[in-house]
Amino acid sequence: MAIVLTAQPPSRLEKLFLFRRERIQIYTDTEQLVRAHPEVSHLLHRAEVQHVSVRQALRGLSQRLLVNWLFVWTRDVMISAAPTEGVPPVPFEPHEIRRLDRELDLMAGSYEQAASREAQIVYLGGMLMGVLALCALAVPVGLLLDENKVPIDKTIFFGCVIAGALGALISVVTRMSADKFHVRHEVGRSYVQRVAAFRPFIGSVFGVLVYFALYGDVISGINVPAMNPGKEFAFFLVFAFAAGFSERMVKEVLRSTSGDDERKTPAGTVPGATSPAPRSADATGVHRVPDG
Repeated sequence: MAIVLTAQPPSRLEKLFLFRRERIQIYTDTEQLVRAHPEVSHLLHRAEVQHVSVRQALRGLSQRLLVNWLFVWTRDVMISAAPTEGVPPVPFEPHEIRRLDRELDLMAGSYEQAASREAQIVYLGGMLMGVLALCALAVPVGLLLDENKVPIDKTIFFGCVIAGALGALISVVTRMSADKFHVRHEVGRSYVQRVAAFRPFIGSVFGVLVYFALYGDVISGINVPAMNPGKEFAFFLVFAFAAGFSERMVKEVLRSTSGDDERKTPAGTVPGATSPAPRSADATGVHRVPDG
């Protein structure tokens, strides 16, 4: 039986460009331990799975603390099961197995809390990368719009793009501070980061969509300030930021749009005339409504 804890520091290039920190790893040889004490094999398997999860999901101090905790736990199990010459191995008592299991439960609880916080940080970093990628993509899009002479205000257009992305970013930060935003850390850091990078693009798309809907008079009941460039710019940016901040608001606004404001009157009725009195309920208690 053997257990080794190693820490490999990153190179200067990895620390500078990849932001990597030291790699912590536990190496164990538990074959003889499992053969002599099969009653703790499931506990050792839990510890190994926990070690892989900690290495993949955590970084920094949280990773060091939990890896050290797992190292001490496995070392104590090996010491308790260390063979003695001339003495057959004594199985672990049920209360000892329950104690070891409770310690693993404590590790799992600490890991879940640390991994949730780490996933939120990774998600926020992915969103910042998405905002930077969106700003870089705005340059060729602007050149393409100028070349095709699209009849829109370029300043307001790109302002709505950035405002929608910032609205999505502020929405996530606000929900994180209120503890209402949770990320599934089980899927891995790279997946969380890639999904978060698309969030600013979604906010910018909603911001531009609201801009086009207001500019093209698709949304009724909202008057766009005319002949005032400053107010017009502020007007569209506020709506674009709100669209990126709350996608639900965009859905409700677009759902409430209508082609005209006139209400249709039922066929066979004269405008201004009073509606007929409702019929009385029948024997079943259900009011009969005329067809049409």
